[in-house]
Amino acid sequence: MQSGTWLIARRLIGSSSTSPARVRHLWEESGIVNTGEMAAALAKLPPREIPLVDQLSALDVPTLIIIGLWDRNAGVDACRDLASRLPQARLRVFEGSAHFPNVDEPGRYVEEIASFMVGGLTRA
Repeated sequence: MQSGTWLIARRLIGSSSTSPARVRHLWEESGIVNTGEMAAALAKLPPREIPLVDQLSALDVPTLIIIGLWDRNAGVDACRDLASRLPQARLRVFEGSAHFPNVDEPGRYVEEIASFMVGGLTRA
């Protein structure tokens, strides 16, 4: 049985069963396609020093990082690095998703966020 907190968390996330289909329809209707050209162009640039990245360990707060395995914008490796630098991070990789896990895997997306909001923080 789910607690009242769990149900409230699910409502806050917006777990409507029609939302993912509507988002996918709007995305397809737009005709926009992610070719990966931007990621490829950025990968060719010399590495930049990001001075704040080494300060992430000071952010000792629960953090949920969600990434689609096939996301060509953010990338799983960058998210793994981010999670390794945050003391209380929980990284969730959605194997059937690209940049929109909320659209590609809405049930799991809602469950992961609801679980996190309720306080089931464990490092995985």
